[in-house]
Amino acid sequence: MNGAGSAPRPGPSTAHHRMAMTHRIGIGAWCWGLLITVGLGVCTPLSAQTPRFLDHIVSYRLANGLRVVLAPDSSARHASVELWLASGTIHDPRGQRGTAHLLEHVSAALAAPVDTIGRRQAQPLYANSNAQVRRDHARYFLLVDPSALDAALATHAARLALDRSTITDSIVRQHADIVVNEGRGEGTPITEGVQPYWRLQTGTYGDTHPYGLIGESETSVRSITAADLRAFAESHAAVGDALLLVVGAFDVPAARARIAARFGALPARAGMSARRWRELPPAQSLRRDMQRATSGPSRITRRFALPPLGDPALEHAEVALRMAAARWHQHGATFRQAPRVSIEPGMLASDLTIDAEVTHAERVDGSVIMASSRALDSALAAVARGDTAALTDARADATAALLTLHDALGFQRSRTEQLGEATFFTGDPNVARVRLRRLQRVTRTEAMRAAADWLVGRGYELALVATSESRPPEGTLPTNAPMVFGTSGARTIAETHDTTVHDVRFIVTPLHTLPVVRISVVSDSAPVATRQRATGSIAQLWTWLAGLRPQSGATVYVEGDITPSSAVNALSRATHGWLRTTKTGGLPAVAVAPLTPGVRNIPAPGRVQTQLRIELRIPSATPADEIALRVLRKRLTAALNTRLRTERRWSYGANSTVAVEGDSSRLTMLAEVQSDRVRESLQEAEAVVRAFADGTLRLPDHQVLAEEIRQELLLDHATLASIEGSLRADLAAGRTVHWRSLLLARVATTNAEDVARARRLADWSRMTITLTGDPQTLPQAPSGR
Repeated sequence: MNGAGSAPRPGPSTAHHRMAMTHRIGIGAWCWGLLITVGLGVCTPLSAQTPRFLDHIVSYRLANGLRVVLAPDSSARHASVELWLASGTIHDPRGQRGTAHLLEHVSAALAAPVDTIGRRQAQPLYANSNAQVRRDHARYFLLVDPSALDAALATHAARLALDRSTITDSIVRQHADIVVNEGRGEGTPITEGVQPYWRLQTGTYGDTHPYGLIGESETSVRSITAADLRAFAESHAAVGDALLLVVGAFDVPAARARIAARFGALPARAGMSARRWRELPPAQSLRRDMQRATSGPSRITRRFALPPLGDPALEHAEVALRMAAARWHQHGATFRQAPRVSIEPGMLASDLTIDAEVTHAERVDGSVIMASSRALDSALAAVARGDTAALTDARADATAALLTLHDALGFQRSRTEQLGEATFFTGDPNVARVRLRRLQRVTRTEAMRAAADWLVGRGYELALVATSESRPPEGTLPTNAPMVFGTSGARTIAETHDTTVHDVRFIVTPLHTLPVVRISVVSDSAPVATRQRATGSIAQLWTWLAGLRPQSGATVYVEGDITPSSAVNALSRATHGWLRTTKTGGLPAVAVAPLTPGVRNIPAPGRVQTQLRIELRIPSATPADEIALRVLRKRLTAALNTRLRTERRWSYGANSTVAVEGDSSRLTMLAEVQSDRVRESLQEAEAVVRAFADGTLRLPDHQVLAEEIRQELLLDHATLASIEGSLRADLAAGRTVHWRSLLLARVATTNAEDVARARRLADWSRMTITLTGDPQTLPQAPSGR
């Protein structure tokens, strides 16, 4: 689970919206880009640039007060099911920061199991699950195959029906250990003072605002008793304050029936007596803070406080800041890449942030940082004075950024989260649609005014100067209908087209879920260049592409709402000017670094936890090889999580990645462990690997393993960014664009030999183990290894 302090992005989020209504569009609003005649036709009207799933939102309440939002999308491969509770960090009692975070862990652990057989059948169909506490709310997330929808609903209903009497002091102490351990490893880069996120929040909002309070500490978490947590749950986990969201591939009538069966019998309970909907901090002038960072690149981050969602000032200011970002980048030669602009909406206020990494961190000093900071001041002032030359691009960037949030059914910044923020804060899930319309229509005057009113001379800036780059208990849940478990239908991976025209290779994958197109150019002479636009302004992509002119072999990836024939025609015209400078299109060769078995230590003073990194190179030339690799990865990671997190409580948990390198893949498993438990954690990891290899680590049957891999493949090939990432990895390894489809077909025949092959791969003596942390706590590497 992902608690409040461990969220990978800097800060919590929120949004508010409601069901969409068709709106009239004048002739002048029909096109705001160049007309193109390459098979795509003229520019699309604004209404056609809105995700189609927003047209079919159903919002209602059950008799007990539970709010339900359904957003079906037949083109999706999964269903996202989330339960939101009014238990965010702003609700923590005074002196007991971490109460909401602790409730998130306890409520998930104590939820009474229901229909055990049905849930066991559905478990392989859970593509992803997580939980998180944000500033205003807590959310419990499940991404499932459509046939497992009922099991997901049952899981969330069990959490909402939590028996408060099961919250005992021993349970609280157990989960307090986990929450505290999460805090030990939270956030990078690490500064010599308070963590960057909390510095930004306090600096932006002030230490008296609910969003400006410093986060939980070990003392505050351990001061919470079972009685405290029971009282908090009674007030902040009530049915009447809860929100249930179902988004993606599902049948609305069937879902409504199962929601009534699972949640209808829960007793109505009043929760919070009142909610605050807007609380902006007092206006203050710009404040700068420079800190020394002990890890991560040097960076400049400036954050502004703006009104909550629903106020047009938010969209106007975002466009203004994007214009300033473009101007800042033109004069920021020390930047690694273009500055990034992001929005974190909240119930009381919203954060607007601009962030830039600085190159050559080891040579950066205060004068360089201050020069870049003053350049940002000048860029903001120029926009406020009327320098709006980049208005069209800024509107297009903001529109594409919001559309991309609707691309995924995943956990972070997904379409489910956008609808949840909308409904939970404003009761109106249509705000996402309204925001798209506003972004596309921001005028020069509105951008100037927003810059002057909200950005110039405002905000809080944090400059980081880096020194380096661096079984739940038995129980019951009332229900008036049995578990329904259907057979999952055939679901395929999007078809990719691989074409070479005039020595330029085009990889085109149509994905019509959203009105957005993403283009990336991979060249062996320049960094990867990526840009995306709504289909209504796609002509800007061809202009941008024509201006790149890579000096050597290039491959162009295109994903999104576009037909292959139209894309190839447009791409051929846009890249015509490359012909004299471009060699045969291709991908740069992947350098395969050697892996030396054994244990090595890397001292890193200042790390609050020690990173345990386990690496192994595994053959992956055939589908059968990759099936075995995926079985090994998923089961080893799950077992390591169980040992280090659930049983020992020495770590927040383990995660794993796979990097394709030619005919082999590098499997990497990572776990942040307590510095005083490094030796024991290493012993546990070795025990897990050896138990997997000798067969004493029990595995599910091969049908279950096959379904897990199938869901993983569909999830990895469901969004614009994930499609490009998987294709790039496959082509770099010499595979074809159809590798994932072949693998998906092979998964259906997973058998006992695949499991045996996976066990043979688990060889501890061939693994590279790297320990990074405090040298005083690191064990000596065994000699001869």
